[in-house]
Amino acid sequence: MPKITKVPGIFKVYGVNKVAVKQIVAKTMISFKVDKRQPTQDEYAAELDKRCAENFKTMGPVPLSQAFSTPSLAYEFIELMKRTQAPDDYRNLSVYIHADKLDKNRTPMRHEKTGKPLKVWVQYSGENRVAA
Repeated sequence: MPKITKVPGIFKVYGVNKVAVKQIVAKTMISFKVDKRQPTQDEYAAELDKRCAENFKTMGPVPLSQAFSTPSLAYEFIELMKRTQAPDDYRNLSVYIHADKLDKNRTPMRHEKTGKPLKVWVQYSGENRVAA
């Protein structure tokens, strides 16, 4: 019997949404103090909201989904986000593909020691979009 190999997903949805921003900011708020004391719950919530609002405006795209096997699934994820969240809660949603890293001569780069191809996440071209 042939061995079944798992094919990794090569498409992800990147963008900025308030849930992801809140998770990232909450990690940085662990050491938040008010006048060298632990903040009250209201002080912590107010500072968290302030930092989230600032970061939402300036933050670059981050992965919002797990990897998908086809671009149509990634586009379905984007449509689902648009239907379930308010328009002000997300921005810059786009599909990225896990592709070979290219050098200046447009040839695939390889790791010096292992010889394996280097991969990077790059924005997927909408021209090649498969109709769903």
